[in-house]
Amino acid sequence: MEPKISLEPGRSEILHEGPLDHRVDATIPSLNTASEAEIAQVDFVSHTLAKAIVALRSELGAFESWEQLRRVEGLKANKIAELQRKFRLGSAPHG
Repeated sequence: MEPKISLEPGRSEILHEGPLDHRVDATIPSLNTASEAEIAQVDFVSHTLAKAIVALRSELGAFESWEQLRRVEGLKANKIAELQRKFRLGSAPHG
């Protein structure tokens, strides 16, 4: 199956949608470095869910795929889709 390539409205770069996130726009924050408060700003994501996302990220070291977020209890597909619109994967925290 061919990967889907699209141009988001208002954006100048082409985004590759596949199993791993391949967006290279550094202005899009990484879910692997975002704070609990930044994550909680996403529609439908409560502070409780944001805390659980950060806890899972700490357990894993970093998110390598969006699929890993399904392990967070209460984090449904629509919420994961919102996170994908606001964040990219990559740039795991250092230290």
